[in-house]
Amino acid sequence: MTTVMIVGIVLMVARIVLRIGIVLVAIWAGVRLLERFRTPRPQQSVPALAPAMVAPSTELAVAEPTTEANNTQVGA
Repeated sequence: MTTVMIVGIVLMVARIVLRIGIVLVAIWAGVRLLERFRTPRPQQSVPALAPAMVAPSTELAVAEPTTEANNTQVGA
């Protein structure tokens, strides 16, 4: 193989790789444009509760101490 043939093969491969790269960049840019101008979906205003979550109830709430039970002052 002569040097001219080797250089020719390298240039031919480089052109093919460059064309494939340009096509891939064009596809990527097209996808980005489509995503940018696509109409956005409206977000949910109320998030859904997970099935394991339980709504808070007053049954487990700690009762506040009454003033009668804490009134232990002597001779006031």
